[in-house]
Amino acid sequence: MVPIADAPVKLSVVVPLKDKTVHENESVTLTCKLSLPGQEVKWYRKDKVMALKSGNKYHMLENGSEYSLTISNAVKADACEYLVKCGNIDSAAKVLVKGKHMFVLTSRCSQYYDNRKYTMTFCKIFIH
Repeated sequence: MVPIADAPVKLSVVVPLKDKTVHENESVTLTCKLSLPGQEVKWYRKDKVMALKSGNKYHMLENGSEYSLTISNAVKADACEYLVKCGNIDSAAKVLVKGKHMFVLTSRCSQYYDNRKYTMTFCKIFIH
């Protein structure tokens, strides 16, 4: 009988990916933790067959037994389900990308000078 302390650790997802919401042009990071460090993982978009590769858009990082995918400058087309896969285990999460909202506040000011009416309009634009 093998003592419990010496029993091999089975590969499993300890902390799964979590759904994230991000605004357009912001970055979002998905992170999961496996039971064993140093594993080879592959990241997928649910709507694509091929594995994602690190580059300008996607950045993959391994830190011990934590594995993360960062999506830079998210746009609406990045909204979907992402999957991290290691052997026969996986974890998935959805990324929602919200558009930015623009608010325009205007105010008007009228003044009379030499019996003529002059109107000025002031605008402030807020992007949220």
